[in-house]
Amino acid sequence: MISYEDFDLRIRADGNKFEVSARRGSQSATEPFEFDLSRSWDLWQLEEGGPGVTKELGSALFDALIRGRVRDLYQQGRGGSGGDAAKGLRIRILLDPQDERLRPILRLPWEILFDRSADAGNLPALDPRRPIVRTIDSIEQTLSPSSEPLENVLLALSNPRCSIRLDLDSECARVKEALGRIQICPKVLRHVTRSTLLDSICDGEHQIVHFMGHGTFDSAIGEGVLLLEDEHGGQDFLRASTLASFFAGKPMPRLVVLGCCLSAEPGRDPTFGPFSSVAAALVAAGLPAVVAMQTEVLDRSAIRFTERLYRRLAKGDPIEAAVSEARIALRACWVEMLDWAAPVLFVRGQAEKALSIEGSTVPSSPPSPEPRDPSVNMAVLAGQVKVQNNFGYVRNVYQNGESSKK
Repeated sequence: MISYEDFDLRIRADGNKFEVSARRGSQSATEPFEFDLSRSWDLWQLEEGGPGVTKELGSALFDALIRGRVRDLYQQGRGGSGGDAAKGLRIRILLDPQDERLRPILRLPWEILFDRSADAGNLPALDPRRPIVRTIDSIEQTLSPSSEPLENVLLALSNPRCSIRLDLDSECARVKEALGRIQICPKVLRHVTRSTLLDSICDGEHQIVHFMGHGTFDSAIGEGVLLLEDEHGGQDFLRASTLASFFAGKPMPRLVVLGCCLSAEPGRDPTFGPFSSVAAALVAAGLPAVVAMQTEVLDRSAIRFTERLYRRLAKGDPIEAAVSEARIALRACWVEMLDWAAPVLFVRGQAEKALSIEGSTVPSSPPSPEPRDPSVNMAVLAGQVKVQNNFGYVRNVYQNGESSKK
């Protein structure tokens, strides 16, 4: 298992300007943070510009964040791990969302940071030894989860009527297969309503809670929402703040995975609340680790990411390394796409201790996976084929196989 040293990068507003303060152990450094926040940083627009644009902007973001004395401290941290594969430098981006001046910075895609000075491993987000994680300030204490071996996992599936149908069965089957390798049989809650989800969180003492379904950001209320099902199978919009309240006073999960569209989106209006995204609301409530999505990803990518994430967790990787490995799997399959940069990892405290499978045993022959539906959810519109992803987003796929965003 990788043991991480923290390299903390805190961004503060200094009048009309910004500064970044770095800390590694007892050492610290501060430099100005100068960056163009006026341009669009949506991942789908960067993807349309091609790999060159992503590399250029990722380099600009890295150079703005890690410069001068901060860069010296960073290089020392990189060198500190040497050639030991069991040691790493965890890059933590720390922000205070209470400061409205910092709200636009919350939307920056830190996961595309590109270190052009490195001979290899230019993308820290794709290096399990240099993972990029986010954390946000909250007055709530980080709640320590149980140290018991990983046993109880809840998979909550929602596919309401009147929404584009999702291939949740395939994703669920992949997760069950990965967990089956360490003899864990997750509880699967289908057609989840707010009542059944609340009851499961209250009664289950689950160590991982994983939501699969639709999500969005509702600008009318200024919060992210999950699309659950009502009693009749229709849509029921569950607010971020309401979901966070479900965990109050309950046994704390070690990890929450939000496999849904825009679950890390804080909204474009700086007047929205400081914890407006679903992920931020959960982190603010004290959860130690949350994986969410800052944009939209195709269904096939969601399934691949989820499968790889749980396979690495089952092998004993800390959550940071497991997310990095899942990103690598996405990029290996679809090099020209930025789906690997969509997942965001929020961490509070020592997350390398948050997930432990110590004491679990691997069966001699892993169980067979559930049959996967080979079909892809499609709808033909205006001579194109629209492929539905797992996060409620549609890309146009032309008959020649080339894809583009809508």
